[in-house]
Amino acid sequence: MRIPKGYAGKLPIGPFSDKTDGTTPETGITLGAADVARAIKYSPTSATDISGYTWVGVTGAPGWYFLTCDASLTNTEGFLKIIVQDDDVCRPVVCNFEVVHAKAFNSLVDDTDQLEVDVVQWRGSQPAVLADTDKIPASIQHDADSTLLAAIRTRLGIKPTDAAVFVTQGTTDTERGDNLATALTAAKALTPSASNPVTVWAPDGRYKRTATLDWDTAYIHLKAITPKPWGRRRVTDNDKSDGTTLLSECRSTSVEIYSETADVTTFEQSADNVHFDGISFSQVSGSASGTYHAFYCSVASNAGSRYDNCYAWHRAPLKENTKGSARRYPWAFIQDCDGVWESCGGNAYGWRFGWDAGDAGQFKARMNDMEGGRGAFIGDFATGSEGTHKATGCDVRNSKCIGQWNGSGNGDHGFSGCTNFGAQIDATCYFESIYAGHNSLGVGALNAAKLRNCHVGNYGCGGTAVTGYKGYFVGEADDSTAGIGGFGGRAPGVSDANSGSLKGRISFCVSSGAGQSWLCEGAVIDRCLLEQKTLDRHCVTLLDSLSKITNSTLLVVEGGLGVPIYAATPQSVCAAGNVYNNHDVTADGLSSLVTNAACGSPTDNLTVLPYTSSIAGDGSLLARPLTVWQKAKGVWTIALFDAEGEPVNLFGHDLAFVAWLESNPATAVIELKNYNTKTDLTIGGGDNNQVTITCPDTDTATARVLQWLLRDMTDDASLARGKLTIHAAADAPAVA
Repeated sequence: MRIPKGYAGKLPIGPFSDKTDGTTPETGITLGAADVARAIKYSPTSATDISGYTWVGVTGAPGWYFLTCDASLTNTEGFLKIIVQDDDVCRPVVCNFEVVHAKAFNSLVDDTDQLEVDVVQWRGSQPAVLADTDKIPASIQHDADSTLLAAIRTRLGIKPTDAAVFVTQGTTDTERGDNLATALTAAKALTPSASNPVTVWAPDGRYKRTATLDWDTAYIHLKAITPKPWGRRRVTDNDKSDGTTLLSECRSTSVEIYSETADVTTFEQSADNVHFDGISFSQVSGSASGTYHAFYCSVASNAGSRYDNCYAWHRAPLKENTKGSARRYPWAFIQDCDGVWESCGGNAYGWRFGWDAGDAGQFKARMNDMEGGRGAFIGDFATGSEGTHKATGCDVRNSKCIGQWNGSGNGDHGFSGCTNFGAQIDATCYFESIYAGHNSLGVGALNAAKLRNCHVGNYGCGGTAVTGYKGYFVGEADDSTAGIGGFGGRAPGVSDANSGSLKGRISFCVSSGAGQSWLCEGAVIDRCLLEQKTLDRHCVTLLDSLSKITNSTLLVVEGGLGVPIYAATPQSVCAAGNVYNNHDVTADGLSSLVTNAACGSPTDNLTVLPYTSSIAGDGSLLARPLTVWQKAKGVWTIALFDAEGEPVNLFGHDLAFVAWLESNPATAVIELKNYNTKTDLTIGGGDNNQVTITCPDTDTATARVLQWLLRDMTDDASLARGKLTIHAAADAPAVA
């Protein structure tokens, strides 16, 4: 958030949430009682104490406060960090502000001034009358003798060798729209290439299009001369498919390309390797029929493209699940959604990929600081002639889905989530600091991603919302929350046979509500809260004997028949340090068919989840650590599942376990087999998917760290990998 130098007024600080569950707003925070209340300025020598500043809660926003600052706190340009910590009450809060020169603030934010790009800055003095040489034509190339051009390039940071085209300002929106098309034509004439990119520079204004503007040439970039940020979404934003979405909710940047013509896509990107910066794309006609978009990427992959501070908005957004049906999106991608995205926004159904593809559409983008509405960041189809869509290789951080849809919800169905199906999220995906509503982050499908500080609503993170679309969570989640049936859980009406399960690892996570029992297969649950709030159900149901539940709170309805850890058939579990309730039904939190087995080392009974591709050939594999003490025999059991969550049947297969020093990968220092008379590896389990590895003490004589790989020699496939740490230890004395 930018603030002007010398600002004296209120700064919003928050959100403050409960130290335990991380979600309940804290409304009684005071600076005087806080452990830390400090401000850190740019190039500081020490932190400034703010405990005596005026501090009041924000009306209507629980957990948020106004800090009234004075000019002494904002007298240094650069970053300003406000830090409040009260370890006994809430989680730490750090709010970042940018103190800028008053002229810059008034130009970029307050709109009461202009940055210095006037004629005086170009010429050095104000002429009595503007001559032709003082005007910016539609196309300008480098000219060493042009004082005007040299000044413009210096102001914009354009290198002397860079090709540039400047859009003529124009006096009407229509004229500006035509001038932009003229500038694109001029840019094409400059022979753009990877070694000769051309940038089209657009001054502030609205650019009206009655026909689609097709950006059809690679290495032609489009940037705003004085980019201003787009307006952030609000919880009260209400996107409507009937075309009555309020125009005031379209909060564009200073350069807005728009169309108010019905059934016309405003802007099309039909070439890769382009860069858009500070540009908005809007479709404001409100027509509630047909298929047309604000921004449409018709190239199969936009992997080489970049998008900074861009915004797309559609007045009548609509999604459909069948090919040929009408659909209207702010950001639409015919196949893959890729590229690098920084600080971009849109409304409902933005970043929809694979919407008309014969091949599989994939979400591969690297994104930071993004905002969308309902149903954003998701493939259009689960299966069918349009392909099977999934998220793979994506990295999304500090992003959210926010706002209503036809008067209800708040950011639901985001990040590969949908009520009726979900796009698979594989193990190469990473999500951090994500906020979305119900049915988000892989509902009704497999979620194998790594999640950090992600917070979604009911059935999020691989949950099962409806019968027929099983959700699995097989990834890793830390410090994250979900509502009913999160992390592989399920809705109240979904039976065991129609549900997916929790097969991955969750730690410091919370999922609570009126759902069904979590089905667990090889799950690792540590320092979590899982709760059945109002329905009399078991909390966790074991489907195998490979799960570990430690240091967690598992709750059922007190006085009901539910058991915290239940099994319908005899199973064992590693359960230690947990908190249970309903002790009248079970004193130790376990049902009669559950045995609490010794937990052993943290790496026993691993669940390793490769892709389907890695069963047929080498592919990306989840890494898992193995540990053993020096001069001791190591025994580990690994359960193998494919990308659909099904056991990998290894009956009759020849397997090999090899380990090597990272500095010398060509030489194996440990080789274990189950063939050629060797019995170091054994295949077991009811589905023949469990591999027990027995490493003799002769192979652990030296303390060191090795890389290991489990291979299927029958199918020539890599199954699992990781690090093997042999900890230093004294040898035990021989038995007399």
